Amino acid sequence: MSCLFRSIVCVGVFVMVAGPCAAQSWPAKPVRIMVGFAAGASTDQLARVVAAKLAERLGQPVIVENRAGAGGTLAVNEVAKAAPDGHTLVLGEPGGMAVAPAMMKGLAYDPRRDFASVGQLISITFLLVANPSFPAKRFAELKAAGAGKTLPYGSAGTGTVQHLAMEMLKKSSGLPFEHVPYKGGAPALNDLLGGQIPLLVITAATIVPHVKAGKVHPLVTLNAARSKFFPELPTVRESGYPDYAVDGWQGLFAPAGTPGEIVARLNAEVRTIMALPDVVQTLVNAGNEIVTGTPEAFAARVREDIERWSRVVRETGITAN
Repeated sequence: MSCLFRSIVCVGVFVMVAGPCAAQSWPAKPVRIMVGFAAGASTDQLARVVAAKLAERLGQPVIVENRAGAGGTLAVNEVAKAAPDGHTLVLGEPGGMAVAPAMMKGLAYDPRRDFASVGQLISITFLLVANPSFPAKRFAELKAAGAGKTLPYGSAGTGTVQHLAMEMLKKSSGLPFEHVPYKGGAPALNDLLGGQIPLLVITAATIVPHVKAGKVHPLVTLNAARSKFFPELPTVRESGYPDYAVDGWQGLFAPAGTPGEIVARLNAEVRTIMALPDVVQTLVNAGNEIVTGTPEAFAARVREDIERWSRVVRETGITAN
């Protein structure tokens, strides 16, 4: 046997055993979950619930690290550059993983190339809500409310999923929506509650307690299906626009090149965690809808969202500034 042939055989054997060996020794140190938003945000809260349970199951600390800023892309970029050994993950959402590639020129990462999808954790419901003093109580009444004037709505900022979702709705419905961008959902909600803006597009998880308290009136659900938290509230599709739907999600990603065995183990662990009764109770009480699945299904969903938001940006001409 020639030296060259022996070398080729050795390399082939190494490649075949490297994945299983890596999976067997993982995790060899604490696991980090990067979050692109400040402590206390809904994404951060989800990460901490999952991290606590994952640490118990893995026998290693699982640490949540916040890298807030740039629409969540700072955390995503850090994980894109991390070692693909399963010890660094990011809790991603559409803003950093699907909207940013369409909105930000010179983005340092490509979600389709630089990440291995681990799995979806939750589905995000988006609602258009109004201050109780606003005359329209149903989506169908917005046309009359906007006659001869604009319909200002607040969002968490220019280029966010909420902003793009409403520009899609403006294009589909012809309603005179006028964007009022904020630096985050909290200040936008404060102004809605204070009556400074009449309308706001926001997640169900954020708005549920305010609706229950009578401080906010929901008008319509932007998602494809009705929210289980507001089952009586029609969707935009049901309101006469069958081609309209915006669905959000949050899920875990690892750097590209992470061994498949580690990704599969992580997926199995988080799916088990998301079915635990105490986790379900905590997350559902906070307004989250738990949705899990395979890494492949999640990767396909991310690719579809990238294509969707790229198309919306092209059609609306929205820019990051």
